[in-house]
Amino acid sequence: MQQIKQAFAMMREERSFTAICITVTAIAIAFTMVMATCYYIQIAPVYPEVNRARTLYMGYSDFYSEKQNRVVHATGFSPKAIERCFSQLENVEAVAWVSNIASQCYIMREDMRGEKLVWRKYTNPDFFKVYQFDFVCGKPFTQVDVDSRICTAVISDGLARYVFGTDHDVVGKMLAIDGISYRVCGVVREASTLTERSYAQIYFPYSLDRPSFWDDEDVLYRGGFRMAFLVNSAEQEAALCEELAEHARQYHVYMESSGHGDWVWNQLGYPLIHWKSTFVSYPFETGGLYHVIFNAFTLFLLYLFVPALNLSGMISGRMNMRLAEMGIRKAFGARQGTLLKQVVTENLVLTTIGGCMGLLLSWMFIVLFRGWVFSVFFDSYDSRRMVELPNLSAEMLFSPLLFIVAFLFCAILNVMAALIPAWLSLRKPIVASMNERR
Repeated sequence: MQQIKQAFAMMREERSFTAICITVTAIAIAFTMVMATCYYIQIAPVYPEVNRARTLYMGYSDFYSEKQNRVVHATGFSPKAIERCFSQLENVEAVAWVSNIASQCYIMREDMRGEKLVWRKYTNPDFFKVYQFDFVCGKPFTQVDVDSRICTAVISDGLARYVFGTDHDVVGKMLAIDGISYRVCGVVREASTLTERSYAQIYFPYSLDRPSFWDDEDVLYRGGFRMAFLVNSAEQEAALCEELAEHARQYHVYMESSGHGDWVWNQLGYPLIHWKSTFVSYPFETGGLYHVIFNAFTLFLLYLFVPALNLSGMISGRMNMRLAEMGIRKAFGARQGTLLKQVVTENLVLTTIGGCMGLLLSWMFIVLFRGWVFSVFFDSYDSRRMVELPNLSAEMLFSPLLFIVAFLFCAILNVMAALIPAWLSLRKPIVASMNERR
């Protein structure tokens, strides 16, 4: 406690050094937290994608024929693939398929006094098992709705308030979209545009999306839907991958036996767990994942090491100015360990203050400039959604573990930046230290 009081006394006496030290630390923490928060939002379990650690994605595939000397690259799958493969999987908790093409539609207000352009998704009932939406009222559409091609929809609470003026008691009401009336079966708490795989303002049964509901005449499995698999363990994940590989082998046999040719389904290493699929833009990228990790790690080091080096130089100069003081304290019996502890305590106090300021600065920067920030760090962020700034929740902005890790790294570097010059200065003889400023 005495050393902490001495640290605050030092801060009052050396205000310029204190201001610079706190500012440098705050900026280092702020930049680190901005980047870390962006990566955190992409891979952490945030609403409604709380099952990210158990979610695998499959979108890309190659289909090739040696006899025809032809390769077809696919970014989605057909209803035939859903029927013969994905709906038959055993080693999976839930399988969601979503239309591959992002689309929008105009929604008219109930009082006919305005319309709004909203994002929509076509999917199946399991979509709401893979993604844990909070239902304000109602429930998801069912497989019966899908099979019957009933015009029903799940909408977000924000859209419900815009159209009906409330997000409660709207189940059963009708929406007019492109001249067709859709019955509202459920209302969910709206996700953020940053959760790109689950975000939409209105969700329809996939059977209503005729543009995505097609089969390639040649390769059959190539179509307009992407897959998301929910598994409950690493063992089930491995079993799912093996099961999909077996379906790929069966596909080749089926194509040959049915006279379609010698088509082979190359799954390109898919399915991928969420965090891997986030950073691999294309399956044929060599080292794409490691490139992203290396770049992120390099930026972290730059944000932390460069300020630490600057602080080391400042503290080294400051220690040279305090050599006489240290010499006098050593002459009166102060041990070297006690003096080092005092220097470290002073630095930790400054780091703590700078760290808290840096956290606040990072929040302010992200909130005020979130459109630009997320367009830089999110490769998949749809620029067409930039007209509306992304929603940010508290769980996105603050992760205690993330801040603690960043703060510890910064604290360790700052302590080392103070400890090394202090230790080198305190090694000088008492007489030399006391005569330093003569």
